[in-house]
Amino acid sequence: MENRCYIIYIKEGNTSKKGEINMKKGLWTKITAVALSLVVFTMAGCSKEEPEKEPEIQEPERVEVLHPLQSSYYGESECVYDVDSWEEAMESLDIKDAEIACKTTDGKGYVLVEKDENPDFDLVNVYIAYEAENSVYIEKVAEGATLEKSELCEVDGNTETEELAIHIGYVSSSGACDTQIWNFEYEMPHFLFSSMNDFGYASVLNDGYEIVFDNAYTNYQARIEYKDNDETLDLFNEQGEPKNLDGAEIDPTFKTTIEDIDDDGDCEIVCEQIAWIGYHANSICSVKTTVDYNEDLMAFVIEDSEVTKITK
Repeated sequence: MENRCYIIYIKEGNTSKKGEINMKKGLWTKITAVALSLVVFTMAGCSKEEPEKEPEIQEPERVEVLHPLQSSYYGESECVYDVDSWEEAMESLDIKDAEIACKTTDGKGYVLVEKDENPDFDLVNVYIAYEAENSVYIEKVAEGATLEKSELCEVDGNTETEELAIHIGYVSSSGACDTQIWNFEYEMPHFLFSSMNDFGYASVLNDGYEIVFDNAYTNYQARIEYKDNDETLDLFNEQGEPKNLDGAEIDPTFKTTIEDIDDDGDCEIVCEQIAWIGYHANSICSVKTTVDYNEDLMAFVIEDSEVTKITK
């Protein structure tokens, strides 16, 4: 006989009625009804169903995520057609007396400077130019600034093209210097990176006369003792507890160095900033950020962070 499971439903309230069930091959079995709503008979080979167990909740694995830096550039671009050189293109745009500050080894990409009209400062306007076939692309990248330096470099892992780095200074109390990196991979000026970036730093005051710096991108943390600095700001009480949580301010990048630190053939970008508290002249820390190009993300990411106390 095959093993099967039968479910028998019997109406409630009739305890004297008897019913018959045909099991198989003429085998009859009599059962007596009782006051039940549901009776389940289990034969050999049919087991009782167990309640489902709740799934175990596991803590998700923590994975460090690289954050691409989102540099922005808002410049003025022009494409001048039917010209053979940047000189002709600049003349057609009524830009006169421009000079070459740097150029690529193939002689097609240029950094050009033009004297600014402001007579009170020795300032310039800065342009990027690329000589394509029968046309020249012109990008105005800075106005009323100083060109600290321009140089060729390799930062994006593509050895078939080279990049131009332009270090542009601005007249400001912070001494900000914007390093812009460009290439000409698509036979036109292509913006890659600016050192005027949010590198993810934040700071708060902490017990024990401390200023704590955190970097959201690298999980880096630095604790800087502030007790021996200018105490006229009234930031802490006598027990070293902060009277508020407001931390330090960080100026824009004032210096950028491009060098191959790990000898892999691509240069890293090291950006330096100053942190101050209370008033601008009260500098407390130097902030150094190392940026590298990530070929998988096709973007620049922060590789290292360092905050160092300024000794006075």
